Amino acid sequence: MRKGIVYEVEVTVEEQANGLTLTPEGSFLTFEPESVTFDGYSSDTTIVRVAVSSDVPDGTYTIKWQKTESGSTTSYLEVEDSVINVVSDMAGLPKPKVLVEDFKFVWTGNYARDVFVTLTNDPATSVTLIINLAAEDSLLQGSVDNVIYNNFPLTLTFEKGETVKPFYVYAEGGAKDNTFIYALEGPSASVYDENIPDNSFIVRQESEQNAFAIISQITNSINENEAQMTVTLSAIGTLYYVAFPTSDVAVKTSGIINGHIDNINDDWIRWNKFDIEKIGSSNAYSKTITIDGLISQTKYSVYFVARSAFGRYSSMLYNTFTTLAATPGVNILIPTLQEVDTDELKQALSLTLSINPDRIYFKQSETYSEGSGSEFFGTDVNGYTFIIAPSPTDNSPTPQEIAELMLTSDKKTKFQTYIPSFFARAGVRITEVRDI
Repeated sequence: MRKGIVYEVEVTVEEQANGLTLTPEGSFLTFEPESVTFDGYSSDTTIVRVAVSSDVPDGTYTIKWQKTESGSTTSYLEVEDSVINVVSDMAGLPKPKVLVEDFKFVWTGNYARDVFVTLTNDPATSVTLIINLAAEDSLLQGSVDNVIYNNFPLTLTFEKGETVKPFYVYAEGGAKDNTFIYALEGPSASVYDENIPDNSFIVRQESEQNAFAIISQITNSINENEAQMTVTLSAIGTLYYVAFPTSDVAVKTSGIINGHIDNINDDWIRWNKFDIEKIGSSNAYSKTITIDGLISQTKYSVYFVARSAFGRYSSMLYNTFTTLAATPGVNILIPTLQEVDTDELKQALSLTLSINPDRIYFKQSETYSEGSGSEFFGTDVNGYTFIIAPSPTDNSPTPQEIAELMLTSDKKTKFQTYIPSFFARAGVRITEVRDI
């Protein structure tokens, strides 16, 4: 690893887990987050960001992973240490880059042109991009917040955790064609490739620009946890959207671009952006998008805005839709030859079916005897009925499909390792949950 850079380390478990926490520790290294938890059997991969300070001495370092499990049983082996080499310069390997958006035009008028700058790795401390004009021109002004404008040069600073930021260019009438030149400074400047290409651009008058707009938005389908829509632009551009449970809040273009809406918890927001470059019907540019991760039976507001290839923004487009009700849960009857604690059965079902235990509810237990038509005639069987409930945010696979996994031989074998008295040959029974 190179000094002064933040790296992303992918952590993967062989099987999706619930209540498994890993905490990395290492001298001279910092970690974000400080620990990661695999919960609810929702994912088998996560990311830990490792920041290597510019002040770390060259050498070999060890990352130790402390493992804790909240379940009643230990299901995962201890994690082996990770050994890394920290160096000042990685000979023969390219440095991280500072990528400035390549643009050709700046338009005069009432709107500033935004230019996006992207770091391929964020700095462990900070790095500053100095933006200047090849030819001084007081009619071209810059800003880092689109509020306060000054003559160039302009400084744009990235702190740890920041990889994408814009700066803004405003052209008054009479501004001339020019070229941006770039340089780096700050604690992490030497870490990056300082060869940032100059960017020459043409200043055009606002009257020369064609209108840019979102022509239409058509809802193709809506189900429990996602909605599919087709959006059409008047020209090539980038489409941004935010969707969240309908609420009386003010939405700004900047919020749609950044995916953050004031007074709405980020956990409730669904955001994305798409480049639309393929021409569709009526000589327009269309793309079909899917908004997923939605809560079932909930009314959503969705806001769209688009940015043209020339840096102009469309008007905001707004719509609402309501997701469908979740697929019903199912009953699953588990037979055993001995009485078993229901919490142990619930944990075993959770581990076997790889679902969050919060979706499993104990319903009832009964003792019955196998009938005369059974090869186990006269055997007393303990039957435990649980409900596999739907997930409000991700109901694929459905409760029925999850429960049917218990009919397969490998799941029965796995379940038996947790519950030795499981009487598989008596048969797992799956029925609908009916209203009383």
